[in-house]
Amino acid sequence: MSISMRLAGTAGFILAAVLAAPGCARQPAAPKLPEAAYAPLAEDEFARFAGALPAAVAALKSAGFEPDNRPNENIPAGIARIVGGMEKQSGVAESLAAHQTDWAAFSTTMYKVMSAAAAIAVDMAAAADSLKDNSLTQKNLSDDRAFADKVPQDNRDFVINHQEKLLPLSRLGDN
Repeated sequence: MSISMRLAGTAGFILAAVLAAPGCARQPAAPKLPEAAYAPLAEDEFARFAGALPAAVAALKSAGFEPDNRPNENIPAGIARIVGGMEKQSGVAESLAAHQTDWAAFSTTMYKVMSAAAAIAVDMAAAADSLKDNSLTQKNLSDDRAFADKVPQDNRDFVINHQEKLLPLSRLGDN
């Protein structure tokens, strides 16, 4: 199965929520992605995250959380807004505590996972022939490339290699 097929099923909501449609002008947004999003993703950290993820997603769904697409928002701001919005949802802290973790640890890993998935999407978009003729899209890709270049390749590989454990994320975009 190709990387794009695996990512579509695993973290499609990330891509839909934080990547602007081709041809849309970008505007800087207020939320700032923490530098921790660009730190290496560790095995034990991911294991704790993956163990708590299904319960956290269930709590988010129960609270009515759905990431929204803001096409004029840059990728780091979109990730920061989405993850920041998760914290405010009822039941999330309790679901994390039941899995021996807390919001600080969970959100740090969520930032890393979402950043890696978005960086993979940037890589794929940059490689797409259909985007090469649109100068506005090329500017967006240049901005996105600056973001993606900060995401460790090991984190991208980790997300690809552990995508089955990230399947609960795809449920966040379901109505």
